[in-house]
Amino acid sequence: MKSMAAGANATVVAAIFLRMAVLLFAMLLLTKPANGGGVNERPLTINDILHLADLGRAAAQPGTDTFVWEQSPPYDTLDDYGAGTTGTWQGSDFEIFTVSPRLPVPRRLFQ
Repeated sequence: MKSMAAGANATVVAAIFLRMAVLLFAMLLLTKPANGGGVNERPLTINDILHLADLGRAAAQPGTDTFVWEQSPPYDTLDDYGAGTTGTWQGSDFEIFTVSPRLPVPRRLFQ
């Protein structure tokens, strides 16, 4: 009697294990790797980071659909790469832009 119960338990465990293995295999086949394994994807590089622009404060004009924000140019286009008292990270290089549905592209407010 005990050997039949042990055999039945082994069969149930094997069936569960097989189902889990099939499920795991299907998940591996159907999911895209998170490390850039897709088509035309590549890892983030230092050059990508240097080309990023920084955003500062933003505001929306009440009662309208106009939006205004501060934007810094990409780091690699700035004049001073130094870290002095007035270096590039202090926000002195921000420009102010605005956008609304009437404008096809964002517009710089001050030249």
